[in-house]
Amino acid sequence: DHAASVMRDRVFLFDHVGSLSIERLCAVLRWAKAKLQVQHVILDSMTKVVRGDDDYNGQKDFINRMCEVAKETELHLHIVVHTRKPAESVERVPSKWDIKGSSSVTDLAHNVITLWRNRTKEGDPKSDQSAPDQVLDIQKQRNGEFEGKFGLWFDPQSLQFLEHANTFARPYIAPRVEVVA
Repeated sequence: DHAASVMRDRVFLFDHVGSLSIERLCAVLRWAKAKLQVQHVILDSMTKVVRGDDDYNGQKDFINRMCEVAKETELHLHIVVHTRKPAESVERVPSKWDIKGSSSVTDLAHNVITLWRNRTKEGDPKSDQSAPDQVLDIQKQRNGEFEGKFGLWFDPQSLQFLEHANTFARPYIAPRVEVVA
């Protein structure tokens, strides 16, 4: 209840199960910007809009359309695109070259960020426990100067990812908001 009250009028969910046409998605995005003043949208995932991992032209068209809608509406679109299953090892942080589908996906995107989960550390207590639990890798920034990796260490008590293994979680508990029935 507390989380819902904090997010009220700040977070909106478009709860759609199944695939969605590009036309319908564009209409929803324009509506969300115009009516709700939404600024950031997370689309999970491209595979729910483009049919087939081998539909390279469809993927290119999708990313082109999303770039057009983002420019037109000034929305920040974050599109989840999965990586190929690693041929050699899950221990390697994926690069933008490992993203499934057409190379147009990363060519046309303004930013490419990968997130890698250290499954070796999770499954093997004898592995390097000082290693990060996840790696956030900024691999492309069209209008920025920074590209690089950040290690993230998970703190299970606070459910936060920390910048360093020996840092403390921040108290992000927002003041309680009274819910009037």
